[in-house]
Amino acid sequence: MARCVVIVDSATGKLIDVAGNARETGRYRKFSRRMLSSDTNPRLDYGVNGGDSLEVSQGGYAGKEIKLLADKVSVSGELEVDGMSINQIAEGQIEPVLDRITPGDGVAVTPDDEAEGGTRLVISLSQDVLDTLSAVSGAIGDIDLSGFVSKAAIANAVSEINFGPDLDLAQTKAMLNQLLANLASLAGSDTTPASQEET
Repeated sequence: MARCVVIVDSATGKLIDVAGNARETGRYRKFSRRMLSSDTNPRLDYGVNGGDSLEVSQGGYAGKEIKLLADKVSVSGELEVDGMSINQIAEGQIEPVLDRITPGDGVAVTPDDEAEGGTRLVISLSQDVLDTLSAVSGAIGDIDLSGFVSKAAIANAVSEINFGPDLDLAQTKAMLNQLLANLASLAGSDTTPASQEET
């Protein structure tokens, strides 16, 4: 079997033999298609012949899938999918969302075309909702909350109260007295529960 030394032409970047003959066809064709630099961090230079575009395909046709296995993919220019930029795709998703908002929802949507960086949507509550919130706030303000106790205070009052089957009568009464004392403290009473005096 004849052997051939294949080298890279420094002027064109193509595979040639020692006689200068092109060797990117035949048995060297697959090798030339997959060749990258042997650097630690290789670079694919697709502009060696003056071109400014690169196609990754399956024999010139669309393949099934291309996988990029990397923690981060950086794109210096604009990224397009099916001829649309990412911004256009994002803007196209706004309309379906707006279609789901009806006047009965109490929401006012105001487009703002003067915002920097593109269209901005200002979503605010309708006057009916604001009036309702104002009425509720006013009603709450008129309520005397001094007699109310928070959930956290109640939970703290009963946190160490535990009636188990192992308690005798004296221990059960002591636990009840402690519970009554805690509840009396929440109510702001300084008087000792009657049951505690009887023990």
